[in-house]
This record gives sequence, structure tokens and C-alpha cells, in this order.
Amino acid sequence: MRPLVTILAVACLAFLVVVGFYWMRNGSLESAGAEVGRKVDTAVEKVDKTTKPLQKEVGKLGEATKETVHKATDGNDRT
Repeated sequence: MRPLVTILAVACLAFLVVVGFYWMRNGSLESAGAEVGRKVDTAVEKVDKTTKPLQKEVGKLGEATKETVHKATDGNDRT
């Protein structure tokens, strides 16, 4: 539990530092939030595009697992 709390605290602190930097640079919290939001959105889009093949493979693995369980139980949910 302690490592999870530490990771969360570090992430929150990093976020506050980044927003604080843009706040001082832009002069307002509103424009700082908008700029940080744009940067985060761009980063998330890049991650989504680079992990598309992995997402497809995980989906195929899930379908294959579901099919294997269905064949092993002959469609009977009680077994």
C-alpha cells in the first residue's frame, strides 16, 4: 500500500509543479490549465497510436480465451 501512495503523491506533486510553471509563465491559472491539458491530450493520443497493435493483440487473446473456456465447458456455465 505504501508504494502506491508514494507513486500517487509523486504524480500529484509533479502535476502541481508543471501547472505552477505554466501559471508563472502565462500569468493565469486558466491559460496554464489549458496549455497543460493540450499537452496531456497530445501525449495520450501518441500513446494510444503507438499501442494500437498491442490493443488488437490483447483483444484477440481475450476472444481466444473466451472461446477456449466455452469449448472446455461445452457451453455449460455450471462446469
